[in-house]
Amino acid sequence: MDINILEDFLKLAETSSFTRAAAERHITQPAFSRRIRMLEDYVGAELIDRSKSPIELTPAGVSFQASAAELLRELQAAKDGARALDSSDHFHVNLALASSVITAHLPIIFSVIGKHVDSFRINVFSGSTEHCIDSLISGDSHFLSVIHSSIVPLSDRLKEKPFAVLSSTRLVPVSKPGEDGKALFQLDPQSETPIPYLAYANDSYLLQVIDECLADRCDASLLNVVLRCNFADGLTQLVAAGGGLAWLPELGIRAELESGALVPAADDSWSIPLEYRLYGRATFSPLVENIIEDLRGVLGREA
Repeated sequence: MDINILEDFLKLAETSSFTRAAAERHITQPAFSRRIRMLEDYVGAELIDRSKSPIELTPAGVSFQASAAELLRELQAAKDGARALDSSDHFHVNLALASSVITAHLPIIFSVIGKHVDSFRINVFSGSTEHCIDSLISGDSHFLSVIHSSIVPLSDRLKEKPFAVLSSTRLVPVSKPGEDGKALFQLDPQSETPIPYLAYANDSYLLQVIDECLADRCDASLLNVVLRCNFADGLTQLVAAGGGLAWLPELGIRAELESGALVPAADDSWSIPLEYRLYGRATFSPLVENIIEDLRGVLGREA
């Protein structure tokens, strides 16, 4: 379970308002509501009485509130104790990697950190974009590797964070080729038959980007979602097997496009520009900002 969901619940208990709690946690209300539902599913009990206005905690919710607050206090104490006892000479770098991000940039990140620190250890974990942003903001991660699109700006919480653009790419609609070499599933807005669609998970940032792009271009019934998955690598394999059409980062499927295992399912107007960014937690130390600055120089880009 994501520990940040406990903090969401405690904020809701404090404010008695989904709208206010979501705003103070810097996430959208629908996403916040889903997180509270996930917590209730995990606990196996209704924690919120939604029939009341303002909302109230159920008896189970009141009991869980005290337990959740104590758990977070104990977890923080354990983290502080572990860090105090770590007397090694290694610089421990925590990198949050959004699940839709490819790992191709890890070598350059590794190399640049090595220029600034003689001995270090990188701990990489993957999660949803929202979860990874939480990790950077809370201080659990020093760096965040994430995809950005101007169509759906990332959280305002990242506005003051330094970042480097690792590379640019596009989200491209692709399909397995048919016997004629053309896309087995072509993106045709005039099609009367729904097209099998391999989509990202409901809480995925890339799904938000794609939905926003398609909103004015085709009817929602055009694409028939046959699977949802948060990992681009998993979608790539399913598309290559003929499972349907999907939007995939072009940088991650170059080999498949060159070999013909995947082909574009529409013209370039359906592709969506993206950036791979690395954000740093500047409040940790000047070292993080120096690494970001060095990455900008190495990559020849200005953020």
